[in-house]
Amino acid sequence: MVPSFLNGVSIRRNRNTINLQFKIGDSLRKQYGCNCTFTLDGMVSALSKAQKVSEALKSFTQNN
Repeated sequence: MVPSFLNGVSIRRNRNTINLQFKIGDSLRKQYGCNCTFTLDGMVSALSKAQKVSEALKSFTQNN
């Protein structure tokens, strides 16, 4: 289950790294590397980055 503060942003494992998956505007969902390894510390870091991306996407859609 995805936390409610991560609306529109997913965390995906890609081998031993973590990617964030989201869409910008009308484009399809794409994966973006977040420079995090698939470890406990890396998952915590990826979650923090996903929250920041989610907040940025919300402000972007509210301004446009």
